[in-house]
Amino acid sequence: RVAGAEGLRALWRGNSATILHRMPYTATNFFIYEKANQSLKAVLPASTTGTSATDSLRRLVAGGMAGSLACTA
Repeated sequence: RVAGAEGLRALWRGNSATILHRMPYTATNFFIYEKANQSLKAVLPASTTGTSATDSLRRLVAGGMAGSLACTA
């Protein structure tokens, strides 16, 4: 309905504000995830295949830390 009434450009209205809002969060999230993942390798070493339960746990913890810290930054 929106495209028919207001044109296709109306579908993108507000997208630039959304991108500007999400960029700092995403950058912070990626940065913290990589740093946390590297730091946690000392406690939860990586396997040679990268598919062990330890690898999954390390990535889960790193992702949780990154997401929660990025939300508060």
